[in-house]
Amino acid sequence: MLFSTKKFISHKIHNILRRSRLVRGEWQFKKFTEFRYMIQTKLYDAPSYPWRTIKIDPKVVKYKARPCKTDYGLGRIVGGDWDLEKNLTLIQEQDLVKGLKQRFVEGRDWRDTTYVKRVEDKFDKNTVWGYQNLDEFLNTRCEFVDELFNSIKKDGYRPNYEAEHTVPESDSRNRENNIKQRLEPLIAIGRNGEIYWRDGYHRLTIAQILNINSIPVNVVARHKEWQRIREITYGIKKSSYLNSHIQKQFKHPDLADIISGH
Repeated sequence: MLFSTKKFISHKIHNILRRSRLVRGEWQFKKFTEFRYMIQTKLYDAPSYPWRTIKIDPKVVKYKARPCKTDYGLGRIVGGDWDLEKNLTLIQEQDLVKGLKQRFVEGRDWRDTTYVKRVEDKFDKNTVWGYQNLDEFLNTRCEFVDELFNSIKKDGYRPNYEAEHTVPESDSRNRENNIKQRLEPLIAIGRNGEIYWRDGYHRLTIAQILNINSIPVNVVARHKEWQRIREITYGIKKSSYLNSHIQKQFKHPDLADIISGH
């Protein structure tokens, strides 16, 4: 009964904050993350510290989980069917990803990539990401992406807090999602431990192109069934049954904190 009451209260407060017009942007992102973790420490034995990063192999990421939103902070534990095939999108089919590969694998001019063509016609009626015209987009946005690629190619993939892969000041997404620009790319973890992409497609695609084997990411959401696996793993670890042989079965990067005890 106590467990259900706490869960009901946290759900009600979460919905009130989510609907409030006063709660927006970076403040919203941080407060939702902090409040959610405080509740999770009461509900679960093995909640993951939400600001903790995990390292993944970019090549294992194939899909984007569409319904899993990124505006309400890190570390959500979410049920539902958002991780099922009907709600997944192949990353390789997205124009942004295709365009980056056309640029950095095929060596095309930016104007001849889907990265640019997908926004070219929009300038007739609107600005795009805060850019007034195509020339500004090419000279600022595309130049930034060139610099990002060359930096990673030359210096290797560094965590975002070191490399500061921040989009240009003129880019509206820098103003709207500033905290997410300072984080690592965002992922979601499905019910069986599958890793789905949510944000940071430039860094993911560049890492894949350059055959980088490990990059840090932040977890925006976990499926409830995956959290159950974390709980089971914690129980085994706590019972001292997790010997060296059994540990080999727990190689998922999101279980590393439990296995190591940190």
